[in-house]
Amino acid sequence: DPITIALGVDESLSVERKLVSKKTEYKGLVNKTKRIEYVYSIKLANGKKRDVAITVQDAIPVSQNEKIAVTLINKNSIGAAIDNEGKATWQVELKSNQKKELMIHFAVEFPESIQVTGLE
Repeated sequence: DPITIALGVDESLSVERKLVSKKTEYKGLVNKTKRIEYVYSIKLANGKKRDVAITVQDAIPVSQNEKIAVTLINKNSIGAAIDNEGKATWQVELKSNQKKELMIHFAVEFPESIQVTGLE
């Protein structure tokens, strides 16, 4: 069985997660819905003198309410394995001094009358 052990911060590896864009749209005249589209960037940098293999994990919202729909946009292009709980996992090989950018793009759509929290 694999074991995860935290050995502290490695200053030669860096990870930066940033909201690149957030777009809100309103649809419908009677049954108004709100759609919020998010694009996140995860930038990785290997400052080591050797190649490294790392696992990157992030979360995509998962709705527990049938009136709230979460859609992963460009699912095939993100290159991550995504489980039923919304955990996205990348296995990344970074060469010495290499930088790489991972992207997550998803939308959340729900009736305008519902207050949705925890998206950011």
